[in-house]
Amino acid sequence: MAKRVSRRRIYAMDELRGLLVLGMIVHHALYTVGYMFGVTDAIIAFNWISQYLHPIGATLFVLMCGISCHLSHSNWQRGLRLAAVAVAMSAVLYFVMPNAMIWFGILHCLAVCILLYAAISRWLGKIPPLITLLVNLFLAVITWKLATLGGSYIGIPGVYTIAIPEVLANQQWLMFTGLADGFGVDWFPLFPWLFVFLCGSVLGRWAKEGKFPDFLYKDRFSGLAWIGRHSLWIYLAHQPVIYGVCWVIFKLI
Repeated sequence: MAKRVSRRRIYAMDELRGLLVLGMIVHHALYTVGYMFGVTDAIIAFNWISQYLHPIGATLFVLMCGISCHLSHSNWQRGLRLAAVAVAMSAVLYFVMPNAMIWFGILHCLAVCILLYAAISRWLGKIPPLITLLVNLFLAVITWKLATLGGSYIGIPGVYTIAIPEVLANQQWLMFTGLADGFGVDWFPLFPWLFVFLCGSVLGRWAKEGKFPDFLYKDRFSGLAWIGRHSLWIYLAHQPVIYGVCWVIFKLI
C-alpha cells in the first residue's frame, strides 16, 4: 500500500527551525558578550537584531509550532512536557541566575498555546480554515504592540487604537497575557503570540493533507534539519555554554 502523502516529513520546517536556532544562539551570544562582559559593539549589534530581526524569527518559530500541532501524535503530551521543561528552567534560573530570570518566555508561551489548542481543537476544526486564519491574523495585528515592553494599547497606530485601562496595566500577574508590562528576560505574552500560533495551526491543516509545495518535503541541509529536530535541548543548553565560553575567554584575556 502506498504511503500517504500526509505522512511525508516537511524537511524545510526542520531546516528553517535549525536556521532560527543558530540565529538565536548568535543573538544571545551578543547579549552575553555585551551586557554581561561589557562589550559596547556587541550591545549595539544585539539591539539592532532585537529591533529588526528578532520579531521575524519569533513569528516564524511560533507559526511552525502551530503547524506542528497537526503533525503531533498527542498535543496534550507535547504541551505538558514542554510546560514541565519551562517550569524547571525557571526554577533553576530563580536560584542560579536570578538576574536572568524568565517568568513567561517562549517555552512557557508555546506550552500554554499547545494546551489551549488541544482543548479547543475539536471545535476549532468545525470553523472554515480561511475564516480562522483571517480572524487570528487580524487579532495578531491589533495586539502586536502588547508584545513590546511598554505597549499600552490595542489597535493599529495611525488608524485606530484603544488604550489598556490602568486597572489592568498595573496588574503584574497579567503580564503573561500582554495586558500588563512584562518583566524578566525572554518575555512572550499570549497576545499576540497565541493568535500567531493559531494562524500556524490553520497552515498545519494543509500540511497534514500534504498540500504544501513539493520542494518543502525535500531534505537539502541535513545539518540544519538535525539542529531543528533538537531545538528544545539546544535552547536549554546554549546559554550556559555561551556564558562558560565567554567567562573563560574574558578571564584569560
